[in-house]
Amino acid sequence: MIQRLGFIIIIIYQCIVELKGNYMDESKNIEIGLKYLLDYNTVFKQNMSGYGTWGYIGMTTDLTELMSELGGPFHGSPMQLLNLGDKLASIIKLASEKLTNTPFEYRIHEAWGDHIAIFSSNPPRMKRNSVIENYQKALSFQMEPQHRSTIYYRMANVYQFLGGKTEEIIHCKQKIIELVGLDDSLGRNAAKDIEELKSRHDGGCFIATATFESPLALEVLVLRRFKDNVLNRYLLGRAFIRIYYCVSPFVARIISSSIILKTISRNLLGRLITFLRRRDVI
Repeated sequence: MIQRLGFIIIIIYQCIVELKGNYMDESKNIEIGLKYLLDYNTVFKQNMSGYGTWGYIGMTTDLTELMSELGGPFHGSPMQLLNLGDKLASIIKLASEKLTNTPFEYRIHEAWGDHIAIFSSNPPRMKRNSVIENYQKALSFQMEPQHRSTIYYRMANVYQFLGGKTEEIIHCKQKIIELVGLDDSLGRNAAKDIEELKSRHDGGCFIATATFESPLALEVLVLRRFKDNVLNRYLLGRAFIRIYYCVSPFVARIISSSIILKTISRNLLGRLITFLRRRDVI
């Protein structure tokens, strides 16, 4: 009996040691993988600084702007850029060997998305689809809302600079607002971008813009969200929006020409915004 008990204890001990060893190995691999990605960022920043002129390798003016958003643009020749891309790709591959099937796997897909956006010489549409696919894989993992919002931010840039649709850009910007809210600078900037994009399409919120003297004023952005996310969901709300767009340009011109009417309108719209916020409508 005692021998059997001792045998069982030895087996349990060996299992614990083996599990501990596996955990230590996995922790070490994760540490090494994250170090590779840190090396990637270091090399990237060292080589992607300053503005320069470079030849054609499938690059466009829009892509130059995208590179600026993601950490560039690159200063050097096309061949140097290709060589740098190969070097950085090898670092991502080393990191993926350590981080695949770990909680940090999303970092690999995120890195590949950034990498393809900058270094791939594929046509814009093919490149865009590949980048978005990697970003979406990254988003399928658990992560902090702030980090998730930055991936949506980069997705919006990719759609914008690589020929995506306005609706796709707006969708990403709306996701940012859902994740971090309008109190965060990234959320406020996303809301302003949405307002600007929609203003090009339907003229924006005429009365609110005339009242607060800017289509990017926070109050205008809040009212825009109320229109899009609340009124637009209901039949009567959509009817109100159609009537609003018919009469609001005329009303807005009157308000914009009178300081008194601006003050009155600002007071009324301010109270409406306060009421909607208290009711958690916006």
